[in-house]
Amino acid sequence: MNKHIPSVSLRNQLMLGLGVTIILCLAIAFLFVTVTKSQVKKILDDDLDKMASYVAGLVESDYEAKKGQAHQLAQENALRVVLDLNLPAQARTLLDKQQEDSPFDCLWLLDNNGRNVASSKAGESILLPPVDASRPASFLPWDQTLSVIFVNPIRQHEETVGYLVALSAFPGARVFKRINQEYDVGMAIWHSGRPTSISSWLRRTDYARLGAPAGRHELALTLQNGGKQKFMTTKFPLVQDSEGLALEGELVRSMQQAEHPFQLVNVTFFASLVMILICMAAFSRFLSVQVVQPIRELARNADSIRIKGYAENNPKFDTKTAKRNEVAALYRSFFDMVKSQNEARAKAERAEKVKTDFLSVVSHELRTPMTSVLGFTKMNRKRLADHIYPRIGEGEDAPLKVVRQIENNFDIIISEGTRLTDLINDVLDLAKLESGAFEWNMRPVDVEELLRQSLAACTSLFIDKDLDYRLVVKKGLPLIKGDYDKLMQVVINFLSNAIKFTEAGGEVVCTTYRDGGEAIVSIRDTGIGIPEEEQALVFERFHQRRETLTDKPQGTGLGLPICKNIIEAHGGRIWLESEPGKGSTFSFAIPLPE
Repeated sequence: MNKHIPSVSLRNQLMLGLGVTIILCLAIAFLFVTVTKSQVKKILDDDLDKMASYVAGLVESDYEAKKGQAHQLAQENALRVVLDLNLPAQARTLLDKQQEDSPFDCLWLLDNNGRNVASSKAGESILLPPVDASRPASFLPWDQTLSVIFVNPIRQHEETVGYLVALSAFPGARVFKRINQEYDVGMAIWHSGRPTSISSWLRRTDYARLGAPAGRHELALTLQNGGKQKFMTTKFPLVQDSEGLALEGELVRSMQQAEHPFQLVNVTFFASLVMILICMAAFSRFLSVQVVQPIRELARNADSIRIKGYAENNPKFDTKTAKRNEVAALYRSFFDMVKSQNEARAKAERAEKVKTDFLSVVSHELRTPMTSVLGFTKMNRKRLADHIYPRIGEGEDAPLKVVRQIENNFDIIISEGTRLTDLINDVLDLAKLESGAFEWNMRPVDVEELLRQSLAACTSLFIDKDLDYRLVVKKGLPLIKGDYDKLMQVVINFLSNAIKFTEAGGEVVCTTYRDGGEAIVSIRDTGIGIPEEEQALVFERFHQRRETLTDKPQGTGLGLPICKNIIEAHGGRIWLESEPGKGSTFSFAIPLPE
């Protein structure tokens, strides 16, 4: 994998972030629903308790109002008069009039002995319940209804002359009307363990069969249509009758109806979460396509330029979006630059090929006549030595001087011709290496043997220059795979340069060792060194080291470029380290076989 393209890409990180966000949103949603449900339950409980307190207050007010009105009716003088004069007809008329202006359903007028003297018109169809004068108020349960009976004495001169009995439904219709909402809110009043006054819609359910509200807070009712529905309940105490029997009220509220507003909140919350996730997914997709993809392509092609020296011309990204997207504009500009670079590279490669072909042709054309020139020159020098020298007497200085001058000229021609032949051979070798046409003879190579033979080949040069040399071989170095002759050419070139630029009395050290998966060979000398500004140029073609402007070039300037091509063809690397006045170290590394 390309080392400049991360293994964990930005796209994967976006997908991971989106996944984490989804998980967090689900966790938040679960927490929100849990907390909301708990809070809603608490709010509804509190609301139901407040409603129960309110209903209890209404019932209590209704009870006290009726009790007060019954007492007030009993204080009217007209009742005393009709009792005293025993006027039943007038008493009935009076009671009818009082009932019309009061909340009571029936009124009865009793004498001092509890005998019924008269009743309102509604009382004629209702059997007078047993009346106990000692109980000023009592509750009378009917079939799913409850009535309250008030017994108030009628006094004259501090003496009881009769009783006014008032009967009314309990609680009044006004109370039920305020809290009765179909299949939502209802109320029932329990007396002696049985339901009496019940909201109209509760009567159409199985509420009455569920028993008294002992400690329940929830119940499920079967509705008239046969469906089931959950309700919240709360009970509250009401007024007591004269016998001390407490009335209990129970409020019933539909959980579904009560939770409906909060369900809308939940739906809105979930819809918002879904919209956020959709927006995030769309944004991630946008980033992936419009940002990550072009950046990965840029990284891949930039790395291709670093490794191969060129990149693909055709982008794999729709650059039409460049008008709307800065990244796409950068991407298109990059590929415009790549296209220009590739065109320039193609032109340079064509020019390089033309130059290489030209050098190759010229070198071939020069080598044949140059061989002839050298051959005839050597032959003429030999004939001069064999046939002319013997015929010139020892006393003939002038002809001998001319012959020696001619011989020197022959030596110069041979020396320069040899140098030119070496240059031609180097140019041909470099052209073959760069074109890939060179045929390699790859085989296992013993590095130590390679270095010993190379040093042996340069022994005479060390002796002529009065230089010491050493070979340092570290143990554990396996065989490498390479072209033995070409690797020896590299080592001999390093040694020749070290000898050439090291003064008499200096030293050359040849070292080889293993470093990880590579075999390292280093040639260190104690010569003049190379200035830092020239170190980057030594592996370029035709670059030659000169000490002064008048120095004659030594060599062809192609040795190190050829060495560089040979080592790189083996998959290795080549480098130098140098310090002016202290010497240089030329090294190369060859990968070890796996």
